[in-house]
Amino acid sequence: MKKVLFLAAAALTFFACGKGNESNPDKPSVKWQDGAYQDTREYSATMDAVLSITVPGGVDLLTITLPAAPSGNPDYVPVLARPHIGVSANRGSAPVFDLIDDAKAAQDLLAAKVVNKAGSGLRGTKTEITVNLLQLFNLLTENQEVENNDNVQFVIKAADASGNEVSKTAKIHYTAKPSFSWANNTPASVLELSEYAKYSEVKVEAPGKIATVMLKLNTESAALVSWLDGKRVKTLGTKDAQGYYTIDLLNDELAPSKLKIVDTSVKGKTSATLNFTELLENMETEISAEASSQGKVNFLKVIVSDELEKENELEMKFRYTAVTQ
Repeated sequence: MKKVLFLAAAALTFFACGKGNESNPDKPSVKWQDGAYQDTREYSATMDAVLSITVPGGVDLLTITLPAAPSGNPDYVPVLARPHIGVSANRGSAPVFDLIDDAKAAQDLLAAKVVNKAGSGLRGTKTEITVNLLQLFNLLTENQEVENNDNVQFVIKAADASGNEVSKTAKIHYTAKPSFSWANNTPASVLELSEYAKYSEVKVEAPGKIATVMLKLNTESAALVSWLDGKRVKTLGTKDAQGYYTIDLLNDELAPSKLKIVDTSVKGKTSATLNFTELLENMETEISAEASSQGKVNFLKVIVSDELEKENELEMKFRYTAVTQ
């Protein structure tokens, strides 16, 4: 699945690997800035993934290493990391961002807002240094084909001039957002209602487990609205600013049994088939009898969200074209 910066769902795991010094205030430490400790943090575009690093003796070393595949990172991670590393010895299969002695790494990670401080002037610093792993994850996966269950790992190491050090490993686990595929055909941009049977089923895959299924309808057909409102949908309501009616396909009192697009049993499942036969068949019937609506495009949007609060939408366009004799 293409990963653009709305990014699909992910989990963040954080554990000690090496000397952990959080209990000793005189030694280097790495911890979550918000103070909370969780083995797993689910990814969102606004997730809190900021590490706080303190070195009371004055920082002498600060690095972020990306462990190599297969137990570490996908192949695209080192490829995207290397352009941000100036020290050639650090560009191997397990790239290293040296935030003190590599001017290129320091400059690029500062520019990407991964760190709040970097560069040679950092040596000896005793104040807090922050590392935003969300920003680093974005940098290392931008425009990549990130697969469901991909992991991106980071090893953060800090030390002072006396040799006191701390090393932590963080792992971001990627969970894909919901996706759609047509059961039988890949449709044209605008579909003829007379051929609705070809395009009546859409498959949904939701690794993060289905939470809601919403249908948005933009139509100028008064007959179709009348067929829906209070009969197949408990309350159709009014159009939003973009001209869409919104139907909650899982929680509306009538929609699950009357429209028959999806059953409430799909909640919590990772896949489902949406069947639009009932709706499209009646769209054709109502619009074909309403001359003012013939030839006009009717917009349907299906919006599926998962339990990780990630969502995706599929837009479909239908029209009825009268057959001339």
